[in-house]
Amino acid sequence: MTAEQLQFVIAAVLLLHGLAHLVALAALLAILVGVRSPTTHAPGLWALPRASGRSAAIVGAVLWGAATGGFLAAAAAFWGLGLDPSAWRPTAIGASLSSLFGMAAFAGSWPGSSGKRRSMLNTAIATLVDVIIIAALLFLRWPPLELFGR
Repeated sequence: MTAEQLQFVIAAVLLLHGLAHLVALAALLAILVGVRSPTTHAPGLWALPRASGRSAAIVGAVLWGAATGGFLAAAAAFWGLGLDPSAWRPTAIGASLSSLFGMAAFAGSWPGSSGKRRSMLNTAIATLVDVIIIAALLFLRWPPLELFGR
């Protein structure tokens, strides 16, 4: 794989992961403004089972909002679009941590999913992507700075 192809793959993963979180964020915002749909269920916080659906949606919106904004900003920074290109690594790590906190708080209840099986699938995929991002950037120090200069 060439450096240009790898650059495209990294930016695409960050962008697509951000867009997936945006879908969940939109479902949470819909709950907060009172819009109901067959695929939008009020998420439950396992740590606070007595919290209202609205309270859970607020917590979720904060966590998924941070993850969404972080992944989209990391993709933009990686491409050098309006942000310091060196900011993509810490931004991607922060977004992954926010995403993991959100998934831990909601324990498999992915907002906007059409059912429990889809919610578990979305959670598993997002967790895998987050863990790969954190492992690559923090522990493996990959991709090397020399490859892209950022």
